[in-house]
Order: sequence, then structure tokens, then C-alpha cells
Amino acid sequence: MWREDCREGHVLLGLAGTAAALVLLVLTIFSTPFSSFIYFLSTPAAKYGAYGLCTPAACMRALGYGSVDGGGEIIPWLTRSAICFGLAALAELLALFVLLYSMCEAALCCTHHLWFRTFKTIGALLAVLAEIFALVLWSTARHRFRARGEAATYGSALWIGLAAAAVSLFSLCLGGPKFGGRYVYRAHRDLPVRY
Repeated sequence: MWREDCREGHVLLGLAGTAAALVLLVLTIFSTPFSSFIYFLSTPAAKYGAYGLCTPAACMRALGYGSVDGGGEIIPWLTRSAICFGLAALAELLALFVLLYSMCEAALCCTHHLWFRTFKTIGALLAVLAEIFALVLWSTARHRFRARGEAATYGSALWIGLAAAAVSLFSLCLGGPKFGGRYVYRAHRDLPVRY
């Protein structure tokens, strides 16, 4: 069922890293209001997640939202950048499917390593971009809340997103199928190689 060269360490590292990054990104996406124990920032008034917020009374689902009291602590256009977490998860899912398909003995097409590397690079770059936006947004919001005299603490979603970006970059650099020299275009294959 599986090809012999797929049991090598770098392929298994790419498989495990891509699966771990996908799970971490999905956990970040389904933060508050979907799951109340995973959030980016918590204040006495609300818990703020990727696609909405929850107050003690109710939850609101929205892409791009501001503070509960309209104080301007949270930048609404920057909360829309949470869509990058979803796009990164989609690219990681495609990279995982391509890698699993290329490992199969019955694979007829799409077994070239560039398919995996392309989707993995897109996923890793989007995860890093989303985490940069999240760090800027939530650290700025925390400082603004504290300047107003309110208690504000970071939640686990910020660190889960950071771990997803790190694992995704790590598995991009060290994992995946080997680079095959026979697939690379060479204009002069009949000339001797000079070292």
C-alpha cells in the first residue's frame, strides 16, 4: 500500500509536522465563540476569539469586530486578519492530502514533491502572517485595556497559533518528500558535469 521510500525519516517528519500544524490551526480557528476555553484575550467584560467574542450574557460571531463597550481598544480591521488562520489550515490540509496521496503505491499523478512544497509553503507563510497580525492586535489591545485600568490577560489561542506557525515552518524546512534530481530541467543533459 505504501511506497518503500515513504518510510524515511524526512517524509514521516513532514507528515507528522503537517498533521500537527493542521490540528493546532483548527484549534485556533475554533476559539471563542465556538469554544469558550480557547481565546486570544480575556477582560472582565468579554473573551475575544478568532471569529467573535463572548460576554457573560451572550456570544457574538463575526469576522471583524471591535470592543464590547466601543472604547477602541481592539482594531476592527485587524480582527479580519483571522481569516488567514483559516486559509493556512486549508493549505495545510491540501498539503497533507497531497503528501498522503504521493506516499501511496497506486498514485498515478501529483506525486512530484513540488505539489507538497507549494501547499506547505503557502500554509506556513499564511500561518506566520496570521500570527504576526494576532500578536500585534492582541498585544496592542492588552496595553490599551491596561492603560484604561482594566485587567486583560492573554489566552491560549495566541500561543497555540504561535506553535502552529513554528511547527509549520519546521516541517516545511525539514520534512516532506525528497527532492528528485531527475525531475529538474537541465538544458544540457549530455554534457559532462564540471566540479
